Amino acid sequence: MEFQKKGRRVAVLTVLSLSLICGQSVSYAAGPGDSFGKNAGNSTGSSTTSSTQSSTSQSSTTSGALDYSGWYGYTNADGSDLKYLEKGTEVSRFQNENGPIDWDAAKRDGLDFVMIRIAYGTKEDAYFDENVKGAQKAGIKVGAYLCSTAKNMDDALAEAKLTVKKIKPYKFEYPVAYDLEVSSMLSDGLTKEGLTAMTNAYCKKVKDAGFIPMVYANKTWLTKHMNLSDLPYDVWFAAYPLDRVYRPVEGSATTIWQSSEKGVVRGIKGLVTTEFSWKAYGGGNPSEKNAGKSGGTSGNSSQNGGNSSNNSSNNENSGKNGGNKNGNNSGGASGNSSSNGGNTSLNKEENSTISTGGPTAESQASVENGWMQSTPGKWQYKEGGKAVTGWKKVSDKWYFMNSDGNMQTGWVKDQNSWYFLDDQGAMRSGWIKDNGNWYFLKDSGAMAKNWQKVSGKWYWLSEDGAMRTGWRNLNNVWYYMEDSGAMVADTTRNINGVDYRFDASGAWLP
Repeated sequence: MEFQKKGRRVAVLTVLSLSLICGQSVSYAAGPGDSFGKNAGNSTGSSTTSSTQSSTSQSSTTSGALDYSGWYGYTNADGSDLKYLEKGTEVSRFQNENGPIDWDAAKRDGLDFVMIRIAYGTKEDAYFDENVKGAQKAGIKVGAYLCSTAKNMDDALAEAKLTVKKIKPYKFEYPVAYDLEVSSMLSDGLTKEGLTAMTNAYCKKVKDAGFIPMVYANKTWLTKHMNLSDLPYDVWFAAYPLDRVYRPVEGSATTIWQSSEKGVVRGIKGLVTTEFSWKAYGGGNPSEKNAGKSGGTSGNSSQNGGNSSNNSSNNENSGKNGGNKNGNNSGGASGNSSSNGGNTSLNKEENSTISTGGPTAESQASVENGWMQSTPGKWQYKEGGKAVTGWKKVSDKWYFMNSDGNMQTGWVKDQNSWYFLDDQGAMRSGWIKDNGNWYFLKDSGAMAKNWQKVSGKWYWLSEDGAMRTGWRNLNNVWYYMEDSGAMVADTTRNINGVDYRFDASGAWLP
Protein backbone atom coordinates (compact mmCIF):
# COMPACT_ATOMS: atom_id res chain seq x y z
CA MET A 1 0.00 0.00 0.00
CA GLU A 2 1.68 3.19 -1.10
CA PHE A 3 0.68 6.07 1.17
CA GLN A 4 0.64 9.36 -0.70
CA LYS A 5 -0.18 12.88 0.36
CA LYS A 6 -3.52 14.26 -0.86
CA GLY A 7 -5.54 13.00 -3.79
CA ARG A 8 -5.11 9.40 -2.74
CA ARG A 9 -7.19 7.55 -0.19
CA VAL A 10 -5.01 6.40 2.65
CA ALA A 11 -6.08 3.96 5.26
CA VAL A 12 -4.03 2.67 8.12
CA LEU A 13 -5.77 -0.55 9.00
CA THR A 14 -5.32 -2.89 11.85
CA VAL A 15 -6.85 -6.26 11.95
CA LEU A 16 -7.75 -8.03 15.12
CA SER A 17 -10.91 -10.06 14.71
CA LEU A 18 -11.71 -12.13 17.79
CA SER A 19 -14.71 -14.17 18.79
CA LEU A 20 -16.59 -15.57 21.72
CA ILE A 21 -15.73 -18.90 23.27
CA CYS A 22 -18.86 -20.95 23.83
CA GLY A 23 -18.08 -23.84 26.12
CA GLN A 24 -15.33 -25.45 24.06
CA SER A 25 -11.77 -24.25 23.76
CA VAL A 26 -11.34 -22.83 20.29
CA SER A 27 -8.28 -22.05 18.24
CA TYR A 28 -9.05 -18.84 16.46
CA ALA A 29 -8.96 -18.77 12.71
CA ALA A 30 -7.10 -16.00 10.98
CA GLY A 31 -8.88 -16.77 8.13
CA PRO A 32 -8.54 -15.76 4.77
CA GLY A 33 -8.32 -12.09 5.40
CA ASP A 34 -5.00 -10.46 5.00
CA SER A 35 -4.33 -12.75 7.74
CA PHE A 36 -0.70 -13.35 7.31
CA GLY A 37 -1.03 -16.99 6.49
CA LYS A 38 2.56 -16.36 5.71
CA ASN A 39 3.36 -19.88 6.54
CA ALA A 40 -0.01 -21.37 6.63
CA GLY A 41 -2.96 -20.51 4.56
CA ASN A 42 -3.65 -17.22 6.24
CA SER A 43 -4.84 -18.77 9.41
CA THR A 44 -4.09 -18.50 13.01
CA GLY A 45 -3.72 -20.97 15.75
CA SER A 46 -0.53 -22.40 14.31
CA SER A 47 2.03 -23.20 16.94
CA THR A 48 5.41 -24.76 16.82
CA THR A 49 5.95 -28.30 18.00
CA SER A 50 8.76 -30.78 17.92
CA SER A 51 7.75 -32.09 14.52
CA THR A 52 10.35 -31.76 11.81
CA GLN A 53 10.02 -30.23 8.40
CA SER A 54 10.19 -31.82 5.05
CA SER A 55 12.09 -30.18 2.24
CA THR A 56 8.84 -28.53 1.17
CA SER A 57 8.37 -26.83 4.55
CA GLN A 58 5.32 -28.91 5.35
CA SER A 59 4.32 -30.87 8.40
CA SER A 60 5.88 -34.32 8.34
CA THR A 61 5.99 -37.41 10.45
CA THR A 62 9.19 -38.78 11.89
CA SER A 63 9.43 -41.04 8.85
CA GLY A 64 9.44 -38.02 6.54
CA ALA A 65 5.95 -38.60 5.10
CA LEU A 66 3.59 -35.63 5.15
CA ASP A 67 1.32 -35.57 8.16
CA TYR A 68 -2.28 -35.29 6.97
CA SER A 69 -3.81 -35.54 10.45
CA GLY A 70 -5.10 -31.98 10.12
CA TRP A 71 -7.67 -33.27 7.64
CA TYR A 72 -9.13 -35.90 9.96
CA GLY A 73 -10.65 -36.44 13.37
CA TYR A 74 -13.76 -34.30 12.85
CA THR A 75 -17.16 -35.27 14.19
CA ASN A 76 -20.65 -33.90 14.41
CA ALA A 77 -22.17 -32.87 17.71
CA ASP A 78 -23.85 -36.29 17.93
CA GLY A 79 -20.48 -38.02 17.71
CA SER A 80 -20.83 -39.26 14.14
CA ASP A 81 -17.99 -38.80 11.65
CA LEU A 82 -17.94 -35.61 9.61
CA LYS A 83 -18.68 -36.24 5.92
CA TYR A 84 -18.12 -33.90 3.00
CA LEU A 85 -18.05 -33.83 -0.81
CA GLU A 86 -15.00 -31.74 -1.73
CA LYS A 87 -11.96 -30.51 0.18
CA GLY A 88 -10.04 -27.32 -0.45
CA THR A 89 -7.92 -24.56 0.99
CA GLU A 90 -7.39 -20.84 0.51
CA VAL A 91 -4.32 -18.95 -0.63
CA SER A 92 -3.05 -15.40 -0.79
CA ARG A 93 0.29 -13.81 -1.50
CA PHE A 94 1.74 -15.20 1.72
CA GLN A 95 1.73 -18.73 0.36
CA ASN A 96 3.41 -17.49 -2.82
CA GLU A 97 6.04 -15.68 -0.79
CA ASN A 98 6.85 -18.95 0.98
CA GLY A 99 7.75 -20.37 -2.43
CA PRO A 100 6.20 -21.13 -5.83
CA ILE A 101 2.97 -23.12 -5.68
CA ASP A 102 2.98 -26.39 -7.61
CA TRP A 103 -0.69 -26.60 -8.51
CA ASP A 104 -0.30 -29.90 -10.37
CA ALA A 105 1.14 -31.45 -7.22
CA ALA A 106 -1.74 -30.02 -5.19
CA LYS A 107 -4.25 -31.54 -7.58
CA ARG A 108 -2.56 -34.93 -7.40
CA ASP A 109 -2.67 -34.65 -3.63
CA GLY A 110 -6.45 -34.56 -3.68
CA LEU A 111 -7.16 -30.82 -3.55
CA ASP A 112 -10.58 -30.29 -5.11
CA PHE A 113 -10.95 -26.52 -4.82
CA VAL A 114 -9.13 -23.38 -3.74
CA MET A 115 -10.39 -19.97 -2.65
CA ILE A 116 -7.98 -17.28 -3.87
CA ARG A 117 -7.67 -13.82 -2.34
CA ILE A 118 -8.52 -10.90 -4.60
CA ALA A 119 -7.60 -8.06 -2.29
CA TYR A 120 -7.42 -6.71 1.22
CA GLY A 121 -9.84 -3.82 1.08
CA THR A 122 -8.95 -2.27 -2.25
CA LYS A 123 -5.31 -3.34 -2.07
CA GLU A 124 -4.99 -6.03 -4.71
CA ASP A 125 -3.24 -9.30 -4.03
CA ALA A 126 -0.23 -9.34 -6.34
CA TYR A 127 -0.55 -13.07 -7.04
CA PHE A 128 -4.29 -13.30 -7.70
CA ASP A 129 -4.12 -13.78 -11.46
CA GLU A 130 -1.13 -16.10 -11.24
CA ASN A 131 -2.89 -18.26 -8.68
CA VAL A 132 -6.16 -18.40 -10.62
CA LYS A 133 -4.45 -19.40 -13.86
CA GLY A 134 -2.22 -21.95 -12.17
CA ALA A 135 -5.03 -23.64 -10.27
CA GLN A 136 -7.37 -23.73 -13.25
CA LYS A 137 -4.69 -25.13 -15.51
CA ALA A 138 -4.17 -27.94 -13.02
CA GLY A 139 -7.88 -28.73 -13.01
CA ILE A 140 -8.63 -27.45 -9.52
CA LYS A 141 -11.97 -25.73 -9.00
CA VAL A 142 -11.52 -22.04 -8.18
CA GLY A 143 -13.37 -19.52 -6.06
CA ALA A 144 -12.21 -16.18 -4.69
CA TYR A 145 -12.62 -13.80 -1.78
CA LEU A 146 -12.04 -10.18 -0.87
CA CYS A 147 -11.18 -9.33 2.73
CA SER A 148 -13.26 -6.26 3.46
CA THR A 149 -12.10 -3.19 5.32
CA ALA A 150 -15.23 -1.20 4.44
CA LYS A 151 -16.73 1.15 7.02
CA ASN A 152 -19.66 2.35 4.95
CA MET A 153 -21.67 1.59 1.84
CA ASP A 154 -19.39 3.61 -0.46
CA ASP A 155 -16.42 1.56 0.70
CA ALA A 156 -18.31 -1.70 0.18
CA LEU A 157 -19.33 -0.71 -3.33
CA ALA A 158 -15.74 0.24 -4.15
CA GLU A 159 -14.66 -3.23 -3.01
CA ALA A 160 -17.42 -4.77 -5.12
CA LYS A 161 -16.27 -2.77 -8.14
CA LEU A 162 -12.71 -3.99 -7.72
CA THR A 163 -13.92 -7.55 -7.22
CA VAL A 164 -15.94 -7.56 -10.43
CA LYS A 165 -13.04 -6.04 -12.34
CA LYS A 166 -10.67 -8.77 -11.13
CA ILE A 167 -12.96 -11.78 -11.57
CA LYS A 168 -14.60 -10.77 -14.85
CA PRO A 169 -11.92 -12.36 -17.09
CA TYR A 170 -12.45 -15.77 -15.46
CA LYS A 171 -15.05 -18.46 -15.02
CA PHE A 172 -15.20 -19.78 -11.46
CA GLU A 173 -16.83 -22.93 -10.21
CA TYR A 174 -16.77 -21.92 -6.56
CA PRO A 175 -18.28 -18.75 -5.08
CA VAL A 176 -16.81 -15.29 -4.65
CA ALA A 177 -16.88 -14.53 -0.93
CA TYR A 178 -17.08 -11.29 1.01
CA ASP A 179 -14.71 -11.85 3.93
CA LEU A 180 -15.92 -10.09 7.08
CA GLU A 181 -13.44 -10.14 9.96
CA VAL A 182 -11.54 -6.84 10.21
CA SER A 183 -12.44 -5.20 13.51
CA SER A 184 -11.64 -1.68 12.28
CA MET A 185 -14.73 -1.92 10.07
CA LEU A 186 -16.76 -1.43 13.25
CA SER A 187 -14.72 1.46 14.65
CA ASP A 188 -17.02 4.20 13.32
CA GLY A 189 -20.15 2.73 14.83
CA LEU A 190 -21.25 0.53 11.94
CA THR A 191 -24.55 -1.09 12.91
CA LYS A 192 -25.77 -4.62 12.27
CA GLU A 193 -28.25 -3.22 9.77
CA GLY A 194 -25.54 -1.21 8.04
CA LEU A 195 -23.13 -4.12 7.70
CA THR A 196 -25.92 -6.42 6.54
CA ALA A 197 -26.90 -3.91 3.85
CA MET A 198 -23.28 -3.50 2.76
CA THR A 199 -22.83 -7.27 2.55
CA ASN A 200 -25.97 -7.71 0.50
CA ALA A 201 -24.94 -4.87 -1.82
CA TYR A 202 -21.52 -6.44 -2.39
CA CYS A 203 -23.03 -9.88 -2.99
CA LYS A 204 -25.60 -8.48 -5.41
CA LYS A 205 -22.83 -6.92 -7.51
CA VAL A 206 -21.06 -10.28 -7.60
CA LYS A 207 -24.27 -12.06 -8.56
CA ASP A 208 -25.11 -9.50 -11.24
CA ALA A 209 -21.65 -10.14 -12.73
CA GLY A 210 -22.56 -13.80 -13.19
CA PHE A 211 -20.78 -15.30 -10.18
CA ILE A 212 -21.99 -17.06 -7.04
CA PRO A 213 -21.82 -14.74 -4.00
CA MET A 214 -20.90 -16.01 -0.54
CA VAL A 215 -20.29 -14.60 2.94
CA TYR A 216 -17.20 -15.57 4.95
CA ALA A 217 -17.40 -15.00 8.71
CA ASN A 218 -17.13 -16.54 12.13
CA LYS A 219 -19.92 -16.97 14.65
CA THR A 220 -19.41 -13.59 16.27
CA TRP A 221 -19.67 -11.70 13.01
CA LEU A 222 -22.63 -13.75 11.80
CA THR A 223 -24.62 -13.35 14.99
CA LYS A 224 -23.46 -10.15 16.66
CA HIS A 225 -22.51 -7.87 13.77
CA MET A 226 -25.04 -8.87 11.09
CA ASN A 227 -28.66 -9.90 10.80
CA LEU A 228 -28.14 -13.44 9.58
CA SER A 229 -31.79 -13.90 8.67
CA ASP A 230 -31.42 -11.09 6.12
CA LEU A 231 -28.46 -12.68 4.31
CA PRO A 232 -29.80 -14.87 1.48
CA TYR A 233 -26.38 -16.26 0.55
CA ASP A 234 -24.29 -19.32 1.22
CA VAL A 235 -21.92 -19.05 4.16
CA TRP A 236 -18.26 -20.02 4.36
CA PHE A 237 -17.88 -20.55 8.06
CA ALA A 238 -14.65 -20.29 10.06
CA ALA A 239 -14.24 -22.11 13.36
CA TYR A 240 -11.29 -23.98 14.82
CA PRO A 241 -12.69 -26.03 17.73
CA LEU A 242 -9.92 -27.90 19.50
CA ASP A 243 -12.20 -30.90 19.96
CA ARG A 244 -12.86 -30.87 16.16
CA VAL A 245 -16.60 -30.98 16.67
CA TYR A 246 -18.68 -29.21 14.05
CA ARG A 247 -21.44 -27.14 15.64
CA PRO A 248 -24.09 -25.12 13.88
CA VAL A 249 -24.69 -21.42 13.70
CA GLU A 250 -28.45 -21.48 13.73
CA GLY A 251 -29.95 -20.07 10.58
CA SER A 252 -26.75 -19.99 8.52
CA ALA A 253 -26.66 -21.55 5.06
CA THR A 254 -23.18 -22.96 5.61
CA THR A 255 -21.79 -24.89 2.65
CA ILE A 256 -18.06 -24.65 3.44
CA TRP A 257 -16.42 -25.07 6.83
CA GLN A 258 -12.92 -23.76 7.44
CA SER A 259 -12.04 -26.09 10.29
CA SER A 260 -8.35 -25.45 11.00
CA GLU A 261 -5.03 -24.19 9.68
CA LYS A 262 -3.28 -27.47 10.33
CA GLY A 263 -3.62 -28.94 6.86
CA VAL A 264 -0.89 -29.85 4.43
CA VAL A 265 -1.08 -30.03 0.66
CA ARG A 266 1.78 -31.09 -1.55
CA GLY A 267 2.92 -28.22 -3.71
CA ILE A 268 2.03 -25.50 -1.17
CA LYS A 269 4.75 -24.78 1.36
CA GLY A 270 3.78 -24.56 4.99
CA LEU A 271 0.53 -25.34 6.72
CA VAL A 272 -2.75 -24.47 5.01
CA THR A 273 -6.35 -24.09 6.02
CA THR A 274 -8.59 -27.15 5.88
CA GLU A 275 -11.84 -26.47 4.04
CA PHE A 276 -14.69 -28.96 3.74
CA SER A 277 -17.49 -28.33 1.25
CA TRP A 278 -20.86 -30.03 1.35
CA LYS A 279 -21.84 -28.59 -1.99
CA ALA A 280 -20.23 -29.60 -5.27
CA TYR A 281 -20.03 -26.16 -6.82
CA GLY A 282 -19.42 -26.25 -10.53
CA GLY A 283 -21.08 -29.61 -11.00
CA GLY A 284 -19.74 -33.12 -11.01
CA ASN A 285 -20.81 -36.02 -8.88
CA PRO A 286 -18.14 -36.44 -6.21
CA SER A 287 -18.48 -39.30 -3.77
CA GLU A 288 -19.02 -38.53 -0.13
CA LYS A 289 -15.80 -38.61 1.87
CA ASN A 290 -15.03 -39.06 5.53
CA ALA A 291 -13.08 -36.55 7.63
CA GLY A 292 -14.00 -38.30 10.86
CA LYS A 293 -11.97 -40.18 13.41
CA SER A 294 -12.17 -43.32 11.30
CA GLY A 295 -11.90 -41.51 7.99
CA GLY A 296 -8.19 -41.57 7.24
CA THR A 297 -4.62 -41.95 8.33
CA SER A 298 -1.60 -39.75 7.88
CA GLY A 299 0.44 -40.12 4.78
CA ASN A 300 -2.28 -39.78 2.19
CA SER A 301 -4.44 -36.77 1.69
CA SER A 302 -6.92 -38.35 -0.68
CA GLN A 303 -9.93 -39.24 1.36
CA ASN A 304 -12.52 -41.77 0.55
CA GLY A 305 -15.23 -43.54 2.29
CA GLY A 306 -18.17 -42.68 4.36
CA ASN A 307 -21.74 -43.07 3.34
CA SER A 308 -23.78 -41.17 5.83
CA SER A 309 -25.47 -37.94 4.95
CA ASN A 310 -23.61 -34.69 4.68
CA ASN A 311 -23.60 -32.53 7.70
CA SER A 312 -25.51 -29.33 8.04
CA SER A 313 -24.57 -28.58 11.59
CA ASN A 314 -21.60 -26.34 11.76
CA ASN A 315 -19.27 -24.77 14.06
CA GLU A 316 -17.86 -23.41 17.07
CA ASN A 317 -17.30 -19.69 16.94
CA SER A 318 -14.10 -19.15 15.13
CA GLY A 319 -12.62 -15.88 15.98
CA LYS A 320 -10.49 -15.57 12.93
CA ASN A 321 -8.28 -13.29 14.78
CA GLY A 322 -7.08 -11.95 11.49
CA GLY A 323 -3.52 -12.64 12.31
CA ASN A 324 -2.99 -8.94 12.30
CA LYS A 325 -1.63 -7.09 15.23
CA ASN A 326 -3.45 -3.99 16.37
CA GLY A 327 -1.01 -1.10 16.12
CA ASN A 328 -2.60 1.25 18.58
CA ASN A 329 -0.75 4.53 18.62
CA SER A 330 -2.88 6.42 21.13
CA GLY A 331 -2.81 9.72 19.34
CA GLY A 332 -0.06 9.88 16.82
CA ALA A 333 3.48 8.70 16.81
CA SER A 334 3.78 8.64 20.53
CA GLY A 335 1.69 5.48 20.66
CA ASN A 336 2.34 2.00 21.86
CA SER A 337 5.42 0.67 20.19
CA SER A 338 4.53 -2.91 20.99
CA SER A 339 1.55 -2.59 18.67
CA ASN A 340 -0.15 -5.26 20.71
CA GLY A 341 1.45 -7.83 18.49
CA GLY A 342 -1.81 -9.64 18.13
CA ASN A 343 -1.39 -10.88 21.68
CA THR A 344 -3.86 -13.39 22.93
CA SER A 345 -6.06 -11.22 25.07
CA LEU A 346 -9.51 -10.30 26.18
CA ASN A 347 -11.71 -8.91 23.45
CA LYS A 348 -13.45 -6.27 25.50
CA GLU A 349 -16.22 -5.70 22.98
CA GLU A 350 -17.07 -9.37 22.79
CA ASN A 351 -16.02 -10.07 26.40
CA SER A 352 -14.24 -13.18 25.23
CA THR A 353 -10.82 -14.60 25.87
CA ILE A 354 -8.60 -16.15 23.28
CA SER A 355 -6.88 -19.45 23.79
CA THR A 356 -3.19 -18.85 24.08
CA GLY A 357 -2.52 -21.79 21.84
CA GLY A 358 1.12 -22.73 22.17
CA PRO A 359 2.58 -26.18 21.60
CA THR A 360 -0.01 -28.91 21.37
CA ALA A 361 0.08 -32.67 21.03
CA GLU A 362 -1.22 -32.36 17.52
CA SER A 363 1.44 -32.45 14.83
CA GLN A 364 2.14 -29.13 13.17
CA ALA A 365 4.91 -27.76 11.02
CA SER A 366 7.97 -26.41 12.77
CA VAL A 367 9.11 -23.84 10.26
CA GLU A 368 12.87 -23.66 9.82
CA ASN A 369 12.95 -20.69 7.48
CA GLY A 370 10.08 -18.29 6.84
CA TRP A 371 6.97 -16.96 8.53
CA MET A 372 5.48 -18.94 11.37
CA GLN A 373 2.59 -18.15 13.67
CA SER A 374 3.90 -19.27 17.04
CA THR A 375 0.66 -18.67 18.95
CA PRO A 376 -2.65 -17.24 17.74
CA GLY A 377 -2.03 -13.78 16.36
CA LYS A 378 1.74 -13.75 16.92
CA TRP A 379 3.90 -13.98 13.81
CA GLN A 380 7.59 -14.75 13.80
CA TYR A 381 10.19 -15.05 11.07
CA LYS A 382 12.40 -18.08 11.49
CA GLU A 383 15.96 -18.57 10.26
CA GLY A 384 17.46 -21.94 10.98
CA GLY A 385 14.51 -22.64 13.25
CA LYS A 386 15.19 -19.58 15.43
CA ALA A 387 13.01 -16.50 15.63
CA VAL A 388 14.60 -13.35 14.20
CA THR A 389 14.55 -10.22 16.36
CA GLY A 390 14.92 -6.60 15.28
CA TRP A 391 14.68 -5.59 11.63
CA LYS A 392 14.33 -8.20 8.91
CA LYS A 393 14.00 -7.67 5.16
CA VAL A 394 11.65 -10.14 3.48
CA SER A 395 10.73 -9.89 -0.22
CA ASP A 396 12.03 -6.31 -0.39
CA LYS A 397 9.99 -5.21 2.63
CA TRP A 398 11.24 -4.45 6.11
CA TYR A 399 9.60 -5.95 9.20
CA PHE A 400 10.37 -5.43 12.88
CA MET A 401 10.32 -8.22 15.46
CA ASN A 402 10.44 -7.45 19.17
CA SER A 403 12.76 -9.14 21.66
CA ASP A 404 10.42 -12.14 21.77
CA GLY A 405 10.61 -12.46 17.99
CA ASN A 406 7.02 -11.33 17.42
CA MET A 407 6.33 -9.19 14.36
CA GLN A 408 5.06 -5.71 15.17
CA THR A 409 2.56 -3.37 13.52
CA GLY A 410 1.63 0.25 14.05
CA TRP A 411 4.05 2.74 15.57
CA VAL A 412 7.33 1.30 16.78
CA LYS A 413 10.21 3.20 18.37
CA ASP A 414 13.72 1.96 17.64
CA GLN A 415 16.91 3.83 18.57
CA ASN A 416 15.07 7.10 19.23
CA SER A 417 13.23 7.07 15.90
CA TRP A 418 9.60 6.22 15.27
CA TYR A 419 8.60 3.90 12.43
CA PHE A 420 5.20 2.91 11.12
CA LEU A 421 4.49 -0.71 10.20
CA ASP A 422 1.29 -1.35 8.32
CA ASP A 423 -1.33 -3.94 9.17
CA GLN A 424 0.77 -6.57 7.42
CA GLY A 425 3.87 -5.59 9.37
CA ALA A 426 5.67 -3.93 6.45
CA MET A 427 7.55 -0.70 7.15
CA ARG A 428 6.07 2.30 5.37
CA SER A 429 7.72 5.39 3.92
CA GLY A 430 6.39 8.64 2.51
CA TRP A 431 3.14 10.26 3.65
CA ILE A 432 0.71 8.37 5.83
CA LYS A 433 -2.44 9.54 7.57
CA ASP A 434 -3.17 8.21 11.04
CA ASN A 435 -5.83 9.32 13.52
CA GLY A 436 -6.58 12.34 11.34
CA ASN A 437 -2.96 13.56 11.17
CA TRP A 438 -0.46 13.40 8.35
CA TYR A 439 3.04 12.09 9.01
CA PHE A 440 6.05 11.87 6.74
CA LEU A 441 8.32 8.84 6.92
CA LYS A 442 11.77 9.13 5.38
CA ASP A 443 13.17 6.58 2.95
CA SER A 444 14.71 4.87 5.97
CA GLY A 445 11.22 4.63 7.46
CA ALA A 446 12.09 7.02 10.31
CA MET A 447 9.40 9.56 11.12
CA ALA A 448 10.38 13.11 10.15
CA LYS A 449 10.14 16.07 12.53
CA ASN A 450 10.58 19.84 12.20
CA TRP A 451 11.23 21.17 8.69
CA GLN A 452 11.02 18.58 5.93
CA LYS A 453 11.38 19.18 2.20
CA VAL A 454 9.21 16.88 0.11
CA SER A 455 8.95 17.11 -3.68
CA GLY A 456 10.36 20.63 -3.67
CA LYS A 457 8.05 21.98 -0.95
CA TRP A 458 8.70 22.63 2.72
CA TYR A 459 6.49 21.24 5.47
CA TRP A 460 6.54 21.73 9.23
CA LEU A 461 6.16 18.60 11.33
CA SER A 462 5.80 18.97 15.09
CA GLU A 463 7.78 17.02 17.66
CA ASP A 464 5.18 14.24 17.55
CA GLY A 465 5.59 14.13 13.77
CA ALA A 466 2.15 15.52 12.88
CA MET A 467 2.08 17.89 9.90
CA ARG A 468 0.95 21.40 10.80
CA THR A 469 -1.06 23.94 8.79
CA GLY A 470 -1.86 27.65 9.16
CA TRP A 471 0.31 30.18 10.97
CA ARG A 472 3.39 28.93 12.83
CA ASN A 473 5.78 31.05 14.89
CA LEU A 474 9.18 29.38 14.79
CA ASN A 475 12.20 31.08 16.35
CA ASN A 476 10.28 34.37 16.39
CA VAL A 477 9.55 34.15 12.65
CA TRP A 478 6.05 33.71 11.31
CA TYR A 479 5.38 31.19 8.54
CA TYR A 480 2.15 30.13 6.89
CA MET A 481 1.37 26.59 5.79
CA GLU A 482 -1.35 25.83 3.25
CA ASP A 483 -4.12 23.34 4.03
CA SER A 484 -1.92 20.85 2.17
CA GLY A 485 0.85 21.61 4.68
CA ALA A 486 3.10 23.23 2.09
CA MET A 487 4.84 26.40 3.25
CA VAL A 488 3.96 29.63 1.43
CA ALA A 489 7.08 31.37 0.09
CA ASP A 490 8.18 34.20 -2.22
CA THR A 491 4.67 35.49 -2.82
CA THR A 492 1.84 37.62 -1.50
CA ARG A 493 -1.08 35.66 -0.15
CA ASN A 494 -4.53 36.85 0.84
CA ILE A 495 -5.42 35.16 4.11
CA ASN A 496 -8.81 35.88 5.63
CA GLY A 497 -9.12 39.05 3.57
CA VAL A 498 -5.66 40.42 4.41
CA ASP A 499 -2.66 40.44 2.07
CA TYR A 500 0.57 39.08 3.54
CA ARG A 501 4.01 39.06 1.92
CA PHE A 502 6.43 36.16 2.34
CA ASP A 503 10.08 36.08 1.31
CA ALA A 504 11.86 33.23 -0.43
CA SER A 505 12.54 31.51 2.91
CA GLY A 506 8.85 31.58 3.74
CA ALA A 507 9.19 34.25 6.45
CA TRP A 508 6.36 36.76 6.73
CA LEU A 509 7.44 40.30 5.91
CA PRO A 510 5.47 42.70 8.15
